[in-house]
Amino acid sequence: MRLWISGKSQTCCRQLFNTFGSSGVRKQAIKLYLCTDLQGYYEKNDWTYIGKGYLLDNEETRIYELQF
Repeated sequence: MRLWISGKSQTCCRQLFNTFGSSGVRKQAIKLYLCTDLQGYYEKNDWTYIGKGYLLDNEETRIYELQF
């Protein structure tokens, strides 16, 4: 299962981690992808920076992956 999220909300990150990180949901490998312009926060919370990308309006963004 793969889920792409885009946003600047740290609360969103915490909610997703709590939901998908629970043992009841982890029946298969789950990867979450996040696009954001924040730096430093996600690396501290087990997200891996995988590169830069561009949004639909050509704005540059950072792409992170979290695997459960």
